[in-house]
Amino acid sequence: MWPRMLLIVLWAFIAPVQSKHVEDLPLKIAMITKAVPYSYLDQNNKPQGLLIDYWRLWPKKVQREVEFVHYRWAEAILSLKNNQVDIH
Repeated sequence: MWPRMLLIVLWAFIAPVQSKHVEDLPLKIAMITKAVPYSYLDQNNKPQGLLIDYWRLWPKKVQREVEFVHYRWAEAILSLKNNQVDIH
């Protein structure tokens, strides 16, 4: 069991990147539209909430932009599984 887990963890860090400049691409984050106060859309359809605030601060530290993609819960899980987003 442990050797398999070690291989999975190593693969996650060593796996070939599909783009040579992946850090130039925005990090796509799946956002649940009705998870107040964590994430929701305001009256202007702009992402708001505690998690949104966190993900807006994070790129300032790592110099990488983020892009929020709006989903319902089940769709967000599938989008991560299908590599349509980077983070859920």
